[in-house]
Amino acid sequence: MSCCGSAVLTIINIVFITFGFLLIIGGIIAVRFQRETIDKIINLINTMLKHLGNESQQEAINNYIRNIFKFGSPIGTAIVIIGIGCVIISLFGICGVCMNNKKLLGIYAFFVGILAVAMLLTLALYYYQRKVLIETGLDLFRNSLKNYKSMASLTPDNVLAVFVSISLNCCGENGGDDFKNAIDFTGNDALNDQTYTNIKYPLVCCKFNPQINFVDPECPRGFTITNSNINRGCKVELEEAFSQYSYIVVIALTSGSVLQMVILSFAVFKIRSIRDKPTSVED
Repeated sequence: MSCCGSAVLTIINIVFITFGFLLIIGGIIAVRFQRETIDKIINLINTMLKHLGNESQQEAINNYIRNIFKFGSPIGTAIVIIGIGCVIISLFGICGVCMNNKKLLGIYAFFVGILAVAMLLTLALYYYQRKVLIETGLDLFRNSLKNYKSMASLTPDNVLAVFVSISLNCCGENGGDDFKNAIDFTGNDALNDQTYTNIKYPLVCCKFNPQINFVDPECPRGFTITNSNINRGCKVELEEAFSQYSYIVVIALTSGSVLQMVILSFAVFKIRSIRDKPTSVED
């Protein structure tokens, strides 16, 4: 049984060392090729701006994106640090198993235990706060609807309302009538250098294809159930999206916690199976 436990610990730690090196490489690549990633995103945004007929805002949006990446640049470094941590902890485990060293295995078990507790606490916190997170996201979306002006406007509220509505194929919180409470929406909207006046609902309520063009040219002159999402609110869609991501997070944290507990059990068993060297007694 001791040999089996040693083999399992060795295999697990080899896997974690490999994972750690992958994180290190991924983090270095993320830092190294950050500029290329920024350029790709900026090109995509610029293409969207051309469709929206608002190319004059390109420079401001480009600077905004660069600032976001500048703020998030430590993420790549953090990934590298996590990868190094995985490698070091796993080396403690492998060396402890190969050398039958209680101290090394004790250090290994200590860090594995901390990681397991951290995952369990994160899981508990996320479980009890998930409704708060969902409601916070819905509040942000409600506020974006209240301050919606047009698709051509690039304020944070307008960008959020447009992104959510088009990506989730929905309109308003519960439907198109929610835009009646929009302070700045006066029945005028713009897209692709064309202005639409005296329309009942914003353009985001129309159905769009992946190129951000109307699926039905009759919308927005005439909003119907088939060519628009006026009866399809975003609240349900957002809640479903949050739920899907919640399941992924819960499954990942639960699986990670169980795995860490299994590893910890094998480590403790291995430590208990190592006999202390007898001390010599002088006559």
